[in-house]
Parts: sequence; C-alpha cells; structure tokens
Amino acid sequence: MWAAVASALSLPGRSAAPFLAQRFRSTSVQATGMGLMAIAAILMIDGSSDWQLAGHFVIFGLSFGAVLPLRAMVMSEWFSGSGYGRTMGAQWAVASVI
Repeated sequence: MWAAVASALSLPGRSAAPFLAQRFRSTSVQATGMGLMAIAAILMIDGSSDWQLAGHFVIFGLSFGAVLPLRAMVMSEWFSGSGYGRTMGAQWAVASVI
C-alpha cells in the first residue's frame, strides 16, 4: 500500500518541479529534492516504527517525482545543442545495459 502512496505522490512533484525550477535555480531545486530523498533514506534505515515507514514513502514519493524532470533541465543548462544529446545518449546507453 505504501509503495502505491509513494507512486501517487510522485505525480505532484513531477508537475510542480519544472515550475519551481523556472522561479528558482534548477540546480537548487534539484539539490533540495536530493536532500529530501536522503532524509527519506535515513527514515527507512531504521524503519522500526510505522511513522518512519510512512514518512519514508511520503517524502520519497514527493521528492523522487520532483527529481525526475529536473535532471533534464539541469543537464540542458550545463550542455547545449549536440553536447546535450551526446551526454544524455551516453548516459542512457549505459543505463540500458545495466
């Protein structure tokens, strides 16, 4: 059930993150999302209480959803034109093999 909650909570993050990245620096929004994912991981490490597990899935769902679209935004700021395509293509080639 909690995995379904995390999945559902990723949708608002996916919608809100690009708008936040236009208002603030996309790298700052990305770093905040990654920090929240670290907090979610810390909650899961012990995970002996119900509130820790619930907190993990809620925080992880929101932050994971936000981080996904921001990756492309951050990469497009660092690399432009054909450099962006080569970099993303190389990353996905390695990811598809793994």
